[in-house]
Amino acid sequence: MASPPAAIISRDPSGRAKCKRCGGRIPKASLRVTRFVRSRHKPDGFDEVHMHAGTCAGSKVSLDPRSVLVLAWKEQVEYSSHLKAAYGSSESARRENETFCEMVELLNGARPADVKALCEANGYATKVGTKSVSLGTLVEMAADGLAFGLLVRCPVCGSRSLRHAGQGLGSLAISWCVGFFGTSRCTYEHAGAASRESAAWEVPTALREGKPRSRMREIGDAVDARSGVERTDEAEKTAVPCTKRRKVTTEIFEDEASLPNPPLLAQSALLEVDPLVPREGAARVHATHERRTAWNVTLTRVDTASSLNAFYKLQLVETAGRFLVFARWGRVGDTGGTSITRKNCMVHAHARVSDARLEFADRFRSKTGREFSDYALRREFERVPGACDLVRHPDHHASAPPRVAEVEDDASLEPRVASFVALIASKTTLERELARRNIDLARFPLGELAPETIAAAYGALAAASDELERRRGGAETTEVDRMRSEAIINKATDDFLAAVPHVVDKRAQHALRLDSRDVVTEKIALVADLQLAMDGPRLDERNGPAESYAALDCSLQPVPSEDPEYGIVDAYLRRGLPTARVATLFRTARPSEHLFDHADDPNRYLLWHGSPLSNWAGILKNGLRVAPPEAPASGYLFDKGIYAADCAAKSATYCRVDANTDAVLLLVEVACGTPLVLTAPDENANNTRRLNAKDSVFVRGRLAPDPGDGFDTVCGDVKVPRGDVRDRIDPNLVMGHNEYVVYDPSRLRFRFLLRLATLY
Repeated sequence: MASPPAAIISRDPSGRAKCKRCGGRIPKASLRVTRFVRSRHKPDGFDEVHMHAGTCAGSKVSLDPRSVLVLAWKEQVEYSSHLKAAYGSSESARRENETFCEMVELLNGARPADVKALCEANGYATKVGTKSVSLGTLVEMAADGLAFGLLVRCPVCGSRSLRHAGQGLGSLAISWCVGFFGTSRCTYEHAGAASRESAAWEVPTALREGKPRSRMREIGDAVDARSGVERTDEAEKTAVPCTKRRKVTTEIFEDEASLPNPPLLAQSALLEVDPLVPREGAARVHATHERRTAWNVTLTRVDTASSLNAFYKLQLVETAGRFLVFARWGRVGDTGGTSITRKNCMVHAHARVSDARLEFADRFRSKTGREFSDYALRREFERVPGACDLVRHPDHHASAPPRVAEVEDDASLEPRVASFVALIASKTTLERELARRNIDLARFPLGELAPETIAAAYGALAAASDELERRRGGAETTEVDRMRSEAIINKATDDFLAAVPHVVDKRAQHALRLDSRDVVTEKIALVADLQLAMDGPRLDERNGPAESYAALDCSLQPVPSEDPEYGIVDAYLRRGLPTARVATLFRTARPSEHLFDHADDPNRYLLWHGSPLSNWAGILKNGLRVAPPEAPASGYLFDKGIYAADCAAKSATYCRVDANTDAVLLLVEVACGTPLVLTAPDENANNTRRLNAKDSVFVRGRLAPDPGDGFDTVCGDVKVPRGDVRDRIDPNLVMGHNEYVVYDPSRLRFRFLLRLATLY
């Protein structure tokens, strides 16, 4: 859990605050001390407590030095003996501070809109994330820039968000960043003199001539006098950014052309009304563009540095002639309870749809910094640093999958096939696997996964992998390098958890950081499994086993126990895993495998492949696939490929099941051709194979079938190792079992599928 920030000292901006110690009002512009105390009611976890500086706060309070350094030097010396000595020995430091304070006083007399426009004209944002920067902070930033020059960009996050305090104090001065690196606050901080790009900020002519113009002209003249610039009346006017946001109109949602994606299906998860929405009779999610856009979004915000892992659900619901704007929020995994009276739910009723749309759009903008109309019309969303991200839904980006028109009746399906399909296509199977791996099932409608989600997850893992590789090469040479490296890892973790939300306790969230190769490798496997699990057909009230079996487009033919090949397969299984028991053996084939053109390869072996139960519907439907290009290259012992083994025990470890539970193993015919033989991991094995003109990779492990016992054959002349599994006892072999890796899916085809009653 994050520690409370240090107390700060500042001038009261309004005169409305009360002192926590004496209960009296704190006068406007007088000094006050603000302490931060834990509060579960605040988004950042802390509440502010104000006290009179000096009398009520006491002299022993520990203050953030950054807040002290922006005070007048005569006030600073009261709170720091180091500053008292520094100002006492340096007249130039006192002059620099007095110049800064003069600029602050001038800016305090200017209009707030002019101060914001001045900051924007010099490249500084007046909003950080979705929150506006306070006027006091903008004044201090502008005063520093006008007096001493434009600061360089932050060396960690690259934004124009640096602040500096203590000009002229040497090592006592501090520079720090108030921007974001992804969704996390930038952690850059540097003690010492600041690096600057130019002599002073520019005061645009348009501001100097604005109304009232006296104060901004006075500020501009002071800057010109300090820098020695002579300005003429013919000076070119500099455009001033407009600080007004455009008004969102309701007509934009109806007048634009229809979207290319088809209308949402009636059973789409985007049209499901949240169970906590109060309703009178029938209720439905509001939809526009001929039901192509549902006013239903789920947002997420992850900040691993502060253990933030939150969601925000927003819906516009029509019920009983009214339009309800409903919102629910909390930590990922929180169900939100069973009542709308909970503090983490909100509902506003409107009589007119236009009013409801405006509130929905305003709330969407306040959380994301983007316009809902832009997303609704273009299906494009780019996250604003420090703001919420949008959980992508496939129904908003792609057409619905085609449904199988003609299928046989459930009763006519072979009972063992029907039972197996019901097992692998069961929603319960998927729910159990996702829950075991702490995935938030509410963010992933069953059987639905947007391609952008997979790409974002792999992109985050690739960024973390590249940074870990850079660290291993000894690239961290300075403190700034270390801070930037930590920021990159935090951002990659935040991006990954935003794409694949995890249900994890706040105290354990730090363990999910992608700061080690083991964690990255584990999450690469998770994304691959998630993609497989979501790709397969699922049983529901509309799809029975027969329809799901037809959707697999993969034949499953039970093999009788008296079949000679049944005996060969059963013996092959027991030699590698004596505790396993076969419940049903299926011959299996996929239609696309008739293109298999390696039948004349003499090195074709029957090899094992294991995977969690929730993945098999996707595997049978789509086949075994090589990881996509966006997946990081690291995390695979022998590069991106399809892995198989000649010992069932090796493949069984990937089934991730307990004792006495169903498991599935696949036997594939693998055309190994001429393999590259390896004895240790090689993350560039595919390139090494190509350079050596080899067809596959064979990894020699310690445990392997005895080659002296020869081979059985099935399916014609496919070789099945006949020997018992033995330990080679060779210290040069680092892998536990033999492994076979191919990098072209056309080199394998499905042969047998085993449903196991017990594995261990």
